[in-house]
Order: sequence, then structure tokens, then C-alpha cells
Amino acid sequence: ISADAQKYKIAAGIADSMDKRCLYMALHHKFRRLHQDQTARVKQANADVDAALLAISEHIGVLKATTALEKTTLKLDAASVHGNGNANNNIRIQLNPTTGNQELCTAVSQLTEISAGHANIKLMQLKEIKLSDIKNLAKNLFDQHVTLTGLSSCKQAAGYTSTFTTAITSCQDTGGSGLTATQKPTTPSYTAEPAPLFKGDDPSRDCDQAELTKGDSLDETKNLQHHLCKALKAHSVTVNTPTGLNGESLKDDVKLRVDVRNCVPALNGVKDTNNAEHNKAVVEFIKSGYGTDSIKFETNIQAPLSTMKASVRTASQTEKKEINKIATEEEATAALSDAEGIRNTRELEAQKKSEPIATADQKKVEEKCKGKPQGECKDEDGCEFKEEKCQAKVTTTTGTDGKTNTTGSNSFLINKAPLFLEVLTL
Repeated sequence: ISADAQKYKIAAGIADSMDKRCLYMALHHKFRRLHQDQTARVKQANADVDAALLAISEHIGVLKATTALEKTTLKLDAASVHGNGNANNNIRIQLNPTTGNQELCTAVSQLTEISAGHANIKLMQLKEIKLSDIKNLAKNLFDQHVTLTGLSSCKQAAGYTSTFTTAITSCQDTGGSGLTATQKPTTPSYTAEPAPLFKGDDPSRDCDQAELTKGDSLDETKNLQHHLCKALKAHSVTVNTPTGLNGESLKDDVKLRVDVRNCVPALNGVKDTNNAEHNKAVVEFIKSGYGTDSIKFETNIQAPLSTMKASVRTASQTEKKEINKIATEEEATAALSDAEGIRNTRELEAQKKSEPIATADQKKVEEKCKGKPQGECKDEDGCEFKEEKCQAKVTTTTGTDGKTNTTGSNSFLINKAPLFLEVLTL
């Protein structure tokens, strides 16, 4: 889209007629607007995907940390770090964490282990996903217990059903007490819950978790749910390239109608390009200029891009190139600036031809009047005091040849014919 917009702009710059220049410039504006719109959509889609990837990475990090943490167990510190701090009714026991070898779950090597019969992930069919709530990850850790040894007289009871107070009340130390920590062998329950991504499980509808949570209501799991939905929607974002262009379709483009009306002098009088009664001339210009079908559009607009040559003037050399072969931004700007320079040169030449040419007599009068004070600036001398200074008086009478304006002794010779031709060729 950007490349097409650039080609149309170059074509407008070197077009050999005003109508063609306006037709190409209107297309340039249309494609430029489309590019800006598509760029914003793609930028937002990329931002949604990036946010989802970051949220997924964070969630994976939490899960990995959980699987590492669940191996952690406790052991009695063998160093001299225990005691009662001069108290006679308690004892502090120092326990240190250590890494065990009991796995929380078995690593998955292929997708069929998660869902039989599904060897590949079909993202666009994803409607819900199981997510582990960070607030519940503690439930994924193994339960642990410690065992005190070297005791006697403890009340015996089958199993492990007593409170700590009941279990230790009658116990006595026999010397050589010890303490060991053990992880419970039973694997914790799986805490992940299915999280719907779309309303009604319909990808065409809004996200089930419509907004991100913040502040006191921050919920990382819900935010991940939101980001995943937005990323899947972004995956379906496509760039809409115009197809089947012709005058019949382009006449309905309200912005293009404005561009054409503003560019073509003959259409400047159209008051409202959206009013069917007023815009008939604009509509007809668009239909005839672009062609009423795709074949005529190709003939009128696209095909010339392969034959129109722009002057690509870089720092030290100039090369004529077909518009379709101008590939780089540097070449495009060189072609556009050179085309503008050529147009400016033509305007300057036309301006020079239209400037009044003072006759020899006029120059004498100008010298005579120059610098005189107001009292000496007299009409009979061909002078007049104007704009706070004395200057040659100009009177105009029109000659009969239709080409020159004569002014007696104070005359300006203006050649109209070359100026008119120059304007036609601009």
C-alpha cells in the first residue's frame, strides 16, 4: 500500500496534464490514508501479541518456580544453632530448606500426552485454556511433616489423627533426641481451571475477560486470560489492499471526491461533494478519468506507470526511470524533488515573461522623478508623490493589436501570448 501510494505521488508530479495530475494525486491520498489506518491496526495487533507473550512468559516463570519450589524440604541444622535464649519453657529448633528429588509432575514430551489425538496446536480453534491461579499455587506444593525422635511415654494412637498438643503432652525426652522432615508422598491436586477466552466461546465476540485488572483488584491470571484473547484476535488482523478499482467504485469514496474537487479548477465551484445534486460533475470526472471498469482503470491509470519516466536526480547523477522501477525511498524522494524543481522553474519562467518591461522613456522619467521632494514632484513632469516618495506616474491605454498595452511615454510592454501558452503547458 505504501509503495503504491508513492508511485501515484510520483506519477502526479510528472503527469503531462492537469487532469492526470489530479487523478494520480487523489489516488495517492487514498492509499496514504489507507496505509495510515492499516499501520495503526497492525501496530495495535503487534502490541496485543507482545503483551500476551510477556504475560505467558511471566506465567511460565511462575510455574517453573513452583515446580522447583515443590522439591524443597526441611532438615535439622546440625550446627550449634538451637537453644532457648535463657527461657525454661521453650526451645527453638533451627530447620534449613534443602532440595529434594520428588517431582510434582511428569514433563510432557509431546502434545498427545495432554490431549490424545491432537499432535498440533490449532490456535484459531482455541476457545478456552487451563490456567493456574497464582494465588492457589501454594496448593501445588507437597505437604511436609517433621518427626521428633528420642522420646518416651508418648500416648500411642493409631494413624496420625491427634492435635499437636495431644500428641506431645505425655512425651518425655530420653536423650539423643532428633528431628527429621519428610515430604508427603501424595501428589497435590491439580489446581488449574478452564478459562474461557471469548464470550460464549465465540472468537467473533468480545473477550470474556474484557478489561485488565489493576490496583487492589489485580489478578494476574485474569490479565493473562485477557491478553491471550486479544492476541488471538490480533492473529486474524489482515491488511486490506484495494482491489477492483475503477471510476464506479471510486466515485463513492467521499474523501477522494473532495480531493478531486479541490484539485481540478473546473470543479472548484462544487459546493458540496456529498450532495448528489451538486457533485454530478465531480462524479462524472472520476468515472471518465479512472474508467468505468477495472480494464479501463488498468489502461488509464496503471499501465502508464510502466512507461512514465521520472528524473531521479541524486547527489551526482540523473537517471530517467520508469515509475514502477523506482524501488527505494531515496530514489522516490529524488524523483519527487526534481519534478517539483522542474515545475518551479516553469513558473519562474512564466513569471519573468509576464513582468512589465520598462521602455527607455520610462527609465528617463523614473530618473527625473527619483529623490524629488513633494513640492517639486509635478504632474507635468510625469511624476506623482506616492507612498511617501516621488515616482514616475503610470497611465495605461490599451492598444488595438490585442497583444500589447501602450502607455505613451510612460509605458509598460506586456506580451500576453507567451504567458497564455506557458500557463497551458504547466
